[in-house]
Amino acid sequence: MPELPQELRRQCTQHLASIAVYGPGSPVEEGWLGRFLAAVEPDDRANWASDIGFIMRQLDEDATQDLWVRWLSAYWSLRNEGIPLPPGPDGLEKMIDWSPEVAPVFPEPVDRIRESTLPTISYSRRLYTRLEQRGYAARYPKAVASLLQHLLPNATQPFLACQPIAAMFPALVQSTGVPRQMLNRICDELARLGCQNAGELRRLLD
Repeated sequence: MPELPQELRRQCTQHLASIAVYGPGSPVEEGWLGRFLAAVEPDDRANWASDIGFIMRQLDEDATQDLWVRWLSAYWSLRNEGIPLPPGPDGLEKMIDWSPEVAPVFPEPVDRIRESTLPTISYSRRLYTRLEQRGYAARYPKAVASLLQHLLPNATQPFLACQPIAAMFPALVQSTGVPRQMLNRICDELARLGCQNAGELRRLLD
């Protein structure tokens, strides 16, 4: 596929993403997904992951849960193990963006993210905005706090997600399942990233 024109490569990744989501079987068990990923360039793999995310945003919660159980969870575990190869920085960022779309089992993709080897990349602001707008901090406070503790040390400046994280923070503070030590680490990282509200958030822990 690398020898194909860019436009045809994009059409191919979109088509295969649609088959993976809407097809009846598991592209992991059928084997074609691994062969495809091994044969293409890193930007094709990242585009495919982006296409999967775009489709997931059109699905309801039952459909995304079925997708996760049917093959997406196993796929992520295999990629973490380097099968057929580990995700590159761009592809991993697109995979991380899948996590808010799997609402009924959100702690499970958080576990997959925590098992991933994270590069230093600037995670998209929309990830944190979607988590905040959909009330994930109240619904899954421990998973959200674990995700923040894992991602923020690898985030870079300029960091544009200070506000949505601050909006989620009171729900994390109110949860009895989130250790104060974890919340203090999140505040430390927000301060490092230049978030002016980090001190205010830390005072909520007093």
